Order: sequence, then structure tokens, then C-alpha cells
Amino acid sequence: MKRSTFTEPEFVEALYHKTLSYYIAADLYSDSNGDSNGKRLGKEDTIFNPLFRAIHYYRQRWFAEHQLRDFLSGSSREFRQKFQNLLRKRDKTHEERLAKAYLRAVGKGDLEELTDLFKLSELYERRWIQNRSVEQKRDSVPWLCYVGIGAFKFLARGKIPTKKEVKQEAFRLRAVAELPLDSNAQAIEARIHELRSHAPKRCARIFGDLGLIDLPSASRTG
Repeated sequence: MKRSTFTEPEFVEALYHKTLSYYIAADLYSDSNGDSNGKRLGKEDTIFNPLFRAIHYYRQRWFAEHQLRDFLSGSSREFRQKFQNLLRKRDKTHEERLAKAYLRAVGKGDLEELTDLFKLSELYERRWIQNRSVEQKRDSVPWLCYVGIGAFKFLARGKIPTKKEVKQEAFRLRAVAELPLDSNAQAIEARIHELRSHAPKRCARIFGDLGLIDLPSASRTG
């Protein structure tokens, strides 16, 4: 693969959705370290489902709007006017898709379709919204997700990272995720040191699964 392909919008978006699909299916994913306990969940049934993507958008939009409303409450008029357009214009296609699906199922008396809608919402709440307990000794999310997110953060800015840079970012992301929110830099560095002993043994497989196998191994010098 040409290196310029990595920063193309189509590749970056595909990486985002692929990483998200593995995150949603983390309970059913098994990486090279036996990180979880099963097989991968079919991506076509989750993240690439148009209704699931609509649920994702609408849930995040609803949350962001209410967070912004709470943030602006009690502030001056000038302050509210400055930030009231902070969110992008609402994309109504997602809520229209959800409304049509629900009303169609109700109209037909299709309980199976209604159950599918419920299951998609339940999956979203369980894997994407609910906070993980900080007392967990190990994060249930596989390394592949952290590698994918780490690479995405570079590529979305138009920078092609080395595999070493992506792995370093994956360690940092996992350390932050496993520690309490108020952890300081020293605690994060200590956790990163601990995590290195649990690093995946087959990094090539992870980079291959994410389509990142052709990233440079190290920066060119000279």
C-alpha cells in the first residue's frame, strides 16, 4: 500500500469504523494474548448496521446537547451566544431512520423488528456509554482497539506514524483508560511500565487486521 493512502479520508474513516466494531464486540474477541473470551462478533450485524449507526449518532448528539445546556446554564447572555452554535448542525437523517424503523415495526406488529431495535440500543448502552469500573484489574477491551485508536489520532491529523509511535500511543491510551480520571502523569507512566509486560506478542497480526501493516517501522534519518 502507498503510504499516502493512509491519510486519505476513506482509509481514515474505514479505520475508525473497524476499530469501533472491535470495541463493540470486545466481549467476543480473542487476541493473541487471550485478552477476551470468544470469537469476533460479525461487524455487519453491529457497526455497519444503519440503525446502529443512527443510534450511535442520536445518542451522542442528545448527550452533547444536554451537556452543553448544563454547561451554559447560569452563564451570561454574551457567553451563551458565543457557545450556543458550538455543535454542528443536526443531521436529521439518523433520527428519521430510527423513527421510520420504529413506526414501521409498530404498524406491522413486527415484534421481531422491535426486538432487534431494542437489542441494538442495549448493545450500545452496554459497550459504548456505561463506564467501566476502575477496580477492574484488566481492561476488557482488546489491544487491537487501542492500536486502532492510536493510529487514527495520527492519521486524522494527516501524519503517518511509525509502528513504534502507534504502539507507544496504544500503551498510553490503555493506561489512561484503566486508571481513575484524576490520575497524575507519574501514575500513568507507572501503569504504562506495568502494561509493557502484557503487550501483545503478535503485533504484526494486529497491524494486519487493521490494514496498517505497511506503516513504517521507524522514522527515516538523514
